[in-house]
Amino acid sequence: MTQASHNRLPNALISINALFIDEIHNINLLTDQQARNALLALLGGVFWFTAIRLLSENLAWRKNRFYLLALPIFALFFWYCSTQDKLQWSSVLPIFSAALTISIAPWLFRKKDNASFWFFNYQLLNALCFAILSALILCGGISLIFVSIDYLFEIYIGSVFYQDTWLFGMTLLAPIYFLAHIPKQFDYQRADCQFPKGIHFIFSYVLVPLSLIYMVILYAYFIKISLQWQLPRGHLGTMISAFGTIGIITHIAIYPIHDRSSKLISWFYRHFYLMMILPLLLLVFAISERIMQYGVTELRYLVVLCAILFAILIVSFIKNRQQFKLQQVVISLAVLTLFASFGPWGINQLPVNNQYSRLVTTLTQHGYLVDGKIQTSGQADFEIKKSISSMVDFLVEHNASAKLRPWFEDKQAFDKEMNCDDYQSCRYYNGKALVEMMGMRYISQWEGVNDFGLWTNISLADIDSPYMFRMFDVSKADFIIPIQWMSINETITTTTLDSNINKTEFSIMMNEENQLLITQKDGEEISFDIEVIAKQFPTDETVQVAAAEVEKLILKASGNTFTGTLYIEQLHLYYRNDEIQINSFVGDVLITMSP
Repeated sequence: MTQASHNRLPNALISINALFIDEIHNINLLTDQQARNALLALLGGVFWFTAIRLLSENLAWRKNRFYLLALPIFALFFWYCSTQDKLQWSSVLPIFSAALTISIAPWLFRKKDNASFWFFNYQLLNALCFAILSALILCGGISLIFVSIDYLFEIYIGSVFYQDTWLFGMTLLAPIYFLAHIPKQFDYQRADCQFPKGIHFIFSYVLVPLSLIYMVILYAYFIKISLQWQLPRGHLGTMISAFGTIGIITHIAIYPIHDRSSKLISWFYRHFYLMMILPLLLLVFAISERIMQYGVTELRYLVVLCAILFAILIVSFIKNRQQFKLQQVVISLAVLTLFASFGPWGINQLPVNNQYSRLVTTLTQHGYLVDGKIQTSGQADFEIKKSISSMVDFLVEHNASAKLRPWFEDKQAFDKEMNCDDYQSCRYYNGKALVEMMGMRYISQWEGVNDFGLWTNISLADIDSPYMFRMFDVSKADFIIPIQWMSINETITTTTLDSNINKTEFSIMMNEENQLLITQKDGEEISFDIEVIAKQFPTDETVQVAAAEVEKLILKASGNTFTGTLYIEQLHLYYRNDEIQINSFVGDVLITMSP
């Protein structure tokens, strides 16, 4: 029977507390980015040193051999974390992989058995739960004491005391408790693998039946799409990944009772991975379709990782049904997450490179990118513009807009749009600016669904008078027609104007092409294309046009018997499926009769 003596409090824990103290008390020894990277490295170091300590104790290594393995890898990990410019998946996955290593370290390079692995990790999980519970009770109790003193004795206790209390509990007390209660024994018998009856009930009568019901639903769905010959729904991959993960956890958890309990439990344990073959095929088909249509994102990358994990475990189970090792689940997951953390194949680079390649291809196919330079004269329909907008958004959000900079002749304008003090704001809005610099309207991912659209309000800034024509020379105009038009209320109005010469009647109408038509009775017609004004301005914004740019709000039209000038004072637009709908506008038309 192998035993280990545990008496370890990694210096990393003290350093982690120092980082939080620096933040809470505004000491500012490190920048926010430096503190974040150091925290990630130290957190990973705690997991890594704990795992290597378990391995060294299992193999009876001397202390110098332990440090010979632990320190170089930790130094490499610390360097990797220091290169991260922001918190992202590639920062978190190595820490997750290091944490998983704790559960398998005692059985590396030695004979593995399911009973020892299961009961060791069961005790680890117990230690973790009680560590968190102890810290919550202590910190919550002390916080209540502070509240009572503040209320009863009117002694103000600042928030920093509460923060220090929770810092002490969650980053020092809880880890110390967990490390102190890591099992001292690595080898166990099958008879040792027991858990409370309440947990037994949950697995026997809740999780296993629910997993089987969900499996039946997936098989029924497969039959449905096969008969209808249709593609799987968009979120099917995520659903199967979640179900498979829960199923694997259930399969591991019921190990002690799989041959001592009900026939249902036994059947589930023996056939779960075989039942997963069809859901895996559905998962591969669904995620392949999504990637071909919309490219790789972090979520789809993780779904692909789940598919690979499921495939590895299914093959392993089929090859060794009688001797399937539960450790293979953790080993496979740890290797996959570590593999996904770095390199051009990693979760940080592969989605960005894929979206960039798709954007280049799409822009080139539709004439927006020619010889590596943006051409604003390209042509694309609504769905293509929506796809381009989505890809540009993705690159901006992932701090990869520099890849697009060589495409633009006006580098200064590009830099102006991309430079921003508030990254959280820029990452959501600067994609729109780049799309509009490409000469197309930005279309959000939600536009075109049901009745959703984009509203734009355009008006002249700093105008006090109710009619815009008062700002201009109207001495040469024969008639002035004020227009207050609402598409939801009316489409035609008739205006009669008296002058010292005669009585003239005009008909005013908006047609379906967003043209304002003015027709003289028994005479000719002139038209104003309102979309000409609308296309000068961005969508989904309220625009205030300065007096110096008032020409943007003026349209002119000529006929044989009269000419007209339209001055827009306010224009309310609605965009849907890349089509402009004029909701309302206020303005004036100046009519000049021909001699």
